Amino acid sequence: MRTASFHLEQDMDSVYDVILGSLTLRQCQNTNFNPAVEEIVGRYSGGIDPQALYISKSTPVCSYDTEDLGTGLAIGTDTFCSAGLHTSNGTITIPFARRVIGAQFAGSSAHMRLNGTYALHVPTKISGAQNQNAVMSIQSHFYTPTGIIPVTATTGNSLGSQTFVATYTMAGAWITPADGSSTQVTQVTNVTVTPGITVMTDFFGGAAFPIWVGIEMREPTIEITTKNFDQLATYGPIGGGVDAVLAPFRKRNPGGIYVADATAEHIGFSGGVSMATIQSITGNPKTGEGTIKLSLKSLTCDTTYALA
Repeated sequence: MRTASFHLEQDMDSVYDVILGSLTLRQCQNTNFNPAVEEIVGRYSGGIDPQALYISKSTPVCSYDTEDLGTGLAIGTDTFCSAGLHTSNGTITIPFARRVIGAQFAGSSAHMRLNGTYALHVPTKISGAQNQNAVMSIQSHFYTPTGIIPVTATTGNSLGSQTFVATYTMAGAWITPADGSSTQVTQVTNVTVTPGITVMTDFFGGAAFPIWVGIEMREPTIEITTKNFDQLATYGPIGGGVDAVLAPFRKRNPGGIYVADATAEHIGFSGGVSMATIQSITGNPKTGEGTIKLSLKSLTCDTTYALA
């Protein structure tokens, strides 16, 4: 009787710096590519089992989490949070670093990568929690003006050199009530900025891949989680209108704690006239917290923000 032969020792792959046209994403924590393939099944007349399988369409999207907030958000003079970045006939490279069993990383010409030339890149979330580095999530929506496959995979590639840039952490929030003055939200444990960009794709001429991509609409929000129940009462228990909101992210100082507040190297998110609603108020034997959601009419970003 023939027996199977197993070879269990395999190398593995991890994330690496991503090139999105004019933007190089460093300090990536996660990369997730989804080709979003939809199938069509062919059957006999009245048939039960498939006789042929086809790809109906594919809407490829790649998602990334990065701690390099400053580089991405500065794109387009701080317009990345509202307009994204469009790569047209450019270079999109999504590499994966090959880890070698019993060692570290493989040498040159040993790595797999995904490649593209057309995509709209948009931020989906910027979040920061107490005592943690802030993280920005980005999506690349691929398309093709010619109908050919918009993403390819190649092996045997080299990796570019890497540079560490900076990390940030959330620095609380300030809310300006209707007909009031800016008030700091204290005891903040988490801040999440959601640009709320909805990407629209379209297909033409029988193409299996998107031929067109663009921004359909925006609905930005900022969510603030706090342990200050008095402030939850101020904006709750249901909600109401507010004039403005500010959510800064403080830049960390290597070898120390933070860059000086007066130094214009921090990041500030600002929202115009908005509505505040309470998302939750919870308590347990130790403590409690609640989340205030600010639904915004507009969102702006300043990557040269000074906290003082």
